[in-house]
Amino acid sequence: FTMVARFLFSVLPIAVLIFMITNRWKPIPSATALPVSALLLYVIKLVYFGEDPNLVHASIVSGLMLAFTPITIVGGAFLLFRTMKISGALQVLKQCLNSISTNRIAQVMIVGWAFSFLLEGTAGAGTPAAIAAPILLTLGIPAESVATMCLIFNSAPVSFGAVGTPLWFGYADLKVGEEGLQAIGMKTALLHSCAALVIPFFALRQIIPVQEITANF
Repeated sequence: FTMVARFLFSVLPIAVLIFMITNRWKPIPSATALPVSALLLYVIKLVYFGEDPNLVHASIVSGLMLAFTPITIVGGAFLLFRTMKISGALQVLKQCLNSISTNRIAQVMIVGWAFSFLLEGTAGAGTPAAIAAPILLTLGIPAESVATMCLIFNSAPVSFGAVGTPLWFGYADLKVGEEGLQAIGMKTALLHSCAALVIPFFALRQIIPVQEITANF
């Protein structure tokens, strides 16, 4: 019984978070749900599990410091987007795209594929879809289709997002070493290269008929 109770209390914050965000009646924004879930976890650790408060507080500080790296990367990407929007650079970019080509597939591949890869490599964490989508909206593409297409496009380069953060940051605790990371990176790049041969077709299919896609290949 004790083990079951410990398990239930352990998963309770996650279950509460999922319920608050996904319930049908009144979904709670993640900006509210996440702190509530974190506070619940904090109380459970201190009250039920009886953890040392100093250890709990040290874990919180450690977690904040670890989160600071991806937060600054993503923050820089959104700062870039806001700067482009306020300065009018988005409209300039639209004009440049139209001057390069009026072909929809060419425009979508430049922004949704090539530009998104650049953003993924520098920022990651979903910023390519968040920044490329508004640019594609200015080209007159429906919002739902743009969102779906950008997310499909962004499935190719994710392992190397934010200057390879999923690799060097994600595998840091495994102590695989530099050679191990290089081997993992090479195999991952091979898998992504194979996937990249088919992903554009499925992404473009969200807004463009199959006949038009095949005619442009």
